[in-house]
Amino acid sequence: MGILSKNFTLLLTLTIMMSCLIFLTVKLADAQSTPVPEITILYPTNGTLFNVSGGVDSFQLKYTTNNTLSWIGYSVDGGQNRTAYGEWFNVEQISYDAEGNPSVRVSGVFENDGNHNLTLYANNTSGDWAIPQTVTYLVNINADSTIPPTTSKPTITQSASLSPTTTSMPTINTGSLVELPPIPLLVIVSAIIAVIILSVLLLISHRKTANLKQ
Repeated sequence: MGILSKNFTLLLTLTIMMSCLIFLTVKLADAQSTPVPEITILYPTNGTLFNVSGGVDSFQLKYTTNNTLSWIGYSVDGGQNRTAYGEWFNVEQISYDAEGNPSVRVSGVFENDGNHNLTLYANNTSGDWAIPQTVTYLVNINADSTIPPTTSKPTITQSASLSPTTTSMPTINTGSLVELPPIPLLVIVSAIIAVIILSVLLLISHRKTANLKQ
């Protein structure tokens, strides 16, 4: 009975250890497939001058990202955060230029003359937050022209008629991204096969021991 008990305990321990290893391997593989989002502001660039007339209060902010985003928000001069895309804002809020770069409309950006800054926030469908990006720009109100052409101004192919509303901003996790090596499916399959073979061998040994005891 002592040998039987030891074999059973060993089998149970090894099975639990291998199950945990497989579980962690699958989790790491899933984490590898969903990278932390990154977002970069393409327009306006730092120092862009906007000559605007009265009543103009918005522009299309062009950006790039490495991920599928579920929410995009912004704040002007450190003010309250506003939603540019997400929640009840549908995909029509996002426009694309000739190069395929997306853009969202940001409003309340020309309220005063002088220098201003805009901070862009975003997260993906998994709830991971991108590192906020900030751009500075200069406003000249009641100028002769509305918005002067610039080399970085996007060509909008769709129009966004809805105006962003304010929303509360969750706490942003800006922890560093840990790069994980790709985990091939062969490793997972091999681990499962190893567990099955080990279980069969220990079961055969258990039966032989039991027969000898009889």
